[in-house]
Amino acid sequence: MKKNMLFLVLSIAIVATAIGLFFNFYSGNINPTLITIISGGIGYAVSKFYEDLKESKQRIYEQKRIVYRTLLLPFIEALKNTKIKGVSTKLSDKQIANAMDAAFDNILYGSDEVIKLYGLFRNNSSNSTESNNQYITFKLLAHLLKAIRKDLGNRMTNLTEVEILRMFINMNKEEELEYQIEFNKIKILDK
Repeated sequence: MKKNMLFLVLSIAIVATAIGLFFNFYSGNINPTLITIISGGIGYAVSKFYEDLKESKQRIYEQKRIVYRTLLLPFIEALKNTKIKGVSTKLSDKQIANAMDAAFDNILYGSDEVIKLYGLFRNNSSNSTESNNQYITFKLLAHLLKAIRKDLGNRMTNLTEVEILRMFINMNKEEELEYQIEFNKIKILDK
């Protein structure tokens, strides 16, 4: 609301100034001091508007980072537990509760793509009866992480799913090729 009001006032000021300068210019009564004052005022208003917009985007960016980290934390911990023998990879009730809280925050701050992919990722095990469920899960995770990267400012990322998963899974070249072949068979979101 504050930004919209500032934008409206700024727009009116610019239009009024342009009309005033136009009539003063054609009537021959243009005052250089007046032009300087008006230009300075417009410059100040534009810079103030820009700084407010920048601050707002920075606050949202920081909040998104926190929400995404909290959203992914249970799954990160489950991935860590797969490396430790004898430790359960099942999520605890507290982890599930924290993930639910983060899911609500994700709806407020997350991009549409992140929200859709998180829902698909979270519900994958209950919706998939296919034998390649592992590949679907990993592809969804990679897509989700890529969407989060894009939402946090890495819009031009060209990482593949396998390159993202290498951060979590040790793979030799043959396994990477196998994952890529399986991933190519799976459609995630219809675009």
